[in-house]
Amino acid sequence: MALTTDEWSDVIFYFEFMAPKRGFGLDVLKEPDRVPLQQKKELITKFCTEKMYMDEDEVEPTLREKYAVEGRSIRAALNIVRNWKQFLLSRLTRQNLQRGSAFRNCAVGELDASLVLWREKAANLKLNVVPNFIDNTQAGGVEMWISYKDIQHGAIPTLFALGHEFGHQTDFAIREIYPNVLKSLYADWSKDNHTSWEYYADSFAIIFLTINSGDPERLFASTEGYMGDTPDDGTHPAGFLRVNQMREAQKLAI
Repeated sequence: MALTTDEWSDVIFYFEFMAPKRGFGLDVLKEPDRVPLQQKKELITKFCTEKMYMDEDEVEPTLREKYAVEGRSIRAALNIVRNWKQFLLSRLTRQNLQRGSAFRNCAVGELDASLVLWREKAANLKLNVVPNFIDNTQAGGVEMWISYKDIQHGAIPTLFALGHEFGHQTDFAIREIYPNVLKSLYADWSKDNHTSWEYYADSFAIIFLTINSGDPERLFASTEGYMGDTPDDGTHPAGFLRVNQMREAQKLAI
């Protein structure tokens, strides 16, 4: 059965998204507005047979079962980015956060004061999606640069990457005045220990997202699958260590 219009739309979306990746093999789709729809279909079909060495009878099911699915996954991830700022502002309230024991352990006055600064960060947040398949999503000040590297893994990995980076922003917003709030989420946080900043950002992400998740087990499993095998890169500890820490941190979302 031929692909539907919607399936082709998702397939094409995937290939246009991946085109900037070095060596991907469809440079013409880096400027998709200059390529007619029918030509895109022909280029993608040719890519499957010549670059992926598929038999003709493999192309259609692969387009439907793999590339259309991945196109939808990337769309979902980009939708997470588009809604991230509003998501933060709607969830960064004492009533919401204190559904988790980590935030119930904070002194109310300190948590309220922290929330003023966190919400200010969220309100001024500038999100930039960049066609970078090498570096991780990063943040600085009130800016965040969301890497294609994370987006191509789908909605939950993208959600975790955003949560981790906003975790860093919450850290730097209050570390000089309310360190006990940070230690409520990660007891070993220290201003003088960079590794602890990474564990804190992981803890913030998994606690905050679990509080706001309808499926905490799926959230954790997808995050573990995304980062569990990552190596120590000199900044972030090895993925299995981070996953172990987050497994404990998630308990503080209850």
